[in-house]
Amino acid sequence: MNPQNTFTYKMLAKAVEENDAAGLGRLLAARTDPATLGAVLIHAVRKRNGEFARLLLDAGADVNYRDHDGMSALMFSSANGHMELVTFLVERGADVTLRSRDGITTWKYAESNGNDEVAAYLKSKGA
Repeated sequence: MNPQNTFTYKMLAKAVEENDAAGLGRLLAARTDPATLGAVLIHAVRKRNGEFARLLLDAGADVNYRDHDGMSALMFSSANGHMELVTFLVERGADVTLRSRDGITTWKYAESNGNDEVAAYLKSKGA
């Protein structure tokens, strides 16, 4: 089942979209499965919301969850050059060696988008 089709995902994503920390906290208290939380983590990272990323990971989100294109939260952060989130996700166990469905690595996402600092950091971590 695709977690993005669930009511819980939609409610969590809405809280992220609306920057509703209290609403997100209430929803996380309901003990959602790691895949659904991982899907919402990707949404939070795409919104560059490190606070919500931390809350989701603390609640049990799968840091290496990948969407339908095989993209992880780390891949999105790398492509966007968001060094703080990249560092945070790696520290929380994100796999720097994952490849998307198209075979693209986290390092390549950073490098091809001109995010040299992120690319160098990922290389230093084994990407």
